[in-house]
Amino acid sequence: MKLGSAFMLVGNNATSTTRSHSSGWFPNLFATTPSAQAVSATSALTVSAFYNGVDQISNDLAKIPFQVYKKTNQGRSRDRNHPVDKLISSNPSPLMTSFTLRKMLVQSAIVKGDGFAVIIRNNAGRPVEIRYTDYYDVHKVFKYDNDIWYSVKGYKNPLPSSEMIHIQGYSDNGLRGCSVIQYAAASLGISINAQAFASKSYDNKAISTGVLETDKEIKTTNKPLVASAFASAMQEPTTYRTAVLDEGMKYKRISLTPAELQFIETHKNGVVEVARWLNIAPQKLKDMDGASYNALEFVSIQHVSDCIQPWAVKIQQECDRKLFTPVEQATTYTAFKYNALMQTDAKSRADYYSKSIMMGWQTQNEVRTLEDLNTIDGHDQLLTPVNTQSQEQIQAALQNTNSDG
Repeated sequence: MKLGSAFMLVGNNATSTTRSHSSGWFPNLFATTPSAQAVSATSALTVSAFYNGVDQISNDLAKIPFQVYKKTNQGRSRDRNHPVDKLISSNPSPLMTSFTLRKMLVQSAIVKGDGFAVIIRNNAGRPVEIRYTDYYDVHKVFKYDNDIWYSVKGYKNPLPSSEMIHIQGYSDNGLRGCSVIQYAAASLGISINAQAFASKSYDNKAISTGVLETDKEIKTTNKPLVASAFASAMQEPTTYRTAVLDEGMKYKRISLTPAELQFIETHKNGVVEVARWLNIAPQKLKDMDGASYNALEFVSIQHVSDCIQPWAVKIQQECDRKLFTPVEQATTYTAFKYNALMQTDAKSRADYYSKSIMMGWQTQNEVRTLEDLNTIDGHDQLLTPVNTQSQEQIQAALQNTNSDG
């Protein structure tokens, strides 16, 4: 129904001024679509803030370097020779890269509730492929014999949990996750309705719902003719829509304008609501009200710790317990390098690196590696400030000097 075609005729007699619902068309004046129950994954992604939030969270998680590490006496070192390192860092399957796999897993977990991938092993039981599996191809998840089993399309028998990478969204039973859309439907529905209202307003050049009023009595049989003529004029697909009113009729708007509905505020509130549901800062969804440089730097740190890290830990723990043998798990594990998300400006980085080198917690070559520069011979030693030496170190240095003299 076009916005310009919805109106009523009001005459001077009591019968004609009664707004009866019996005619069937009056309730549709204020109908809203879609309802909260009708919000789906597809319709939710038409809300720009929600789409941007899902895309940004999955992108940030996917672009962090994800690698295999081995514990050493000095701490840890990357184990590039381990076959799992290639699977998680670059090439999990012939169909997609590591970036795409992790992005798909997190997208599916947010929008649908679960992200799935099947672990393909060789005859020796070693993982050789991590194959992304569509949410709808996992028909059933159930407990049996103290394990979780998955009925997956294309597999004759259910697969045990050891053969599946399963990333859950919010879950109330530990078996299947729940889509955030299921709980955010009301908030997303308001944003979708606001978009639909704006589209209709622009399409109809902001012609609103209203009534035709007159002091003269209009016969009941003539009302449909007047209504039809006015509606026809208002629905003309031309640049100008003109209706000629006679019998002293006046058009009176009865619907609220976008300004009256605080349309802009509705959009702003929609961004904040989406940010709450996705656990992401509004500034990350391009809402820059009140933003400053210092605030944005803090938001970036908070974004990693509060939003990205929980998803990363889910993936990391799934990989650790399912891609390594029990013996390997004692010394080998996967890890994300979060520094990739926390790059600051050149001045701040230079100040940080200078302090880290001078205070002795990083070598010059370690800093060069962080900046994608080649290492230099002789720059692998930690530096120690002379004025921070212990009393024992000072005494030892004095004794060595005296003995040399």
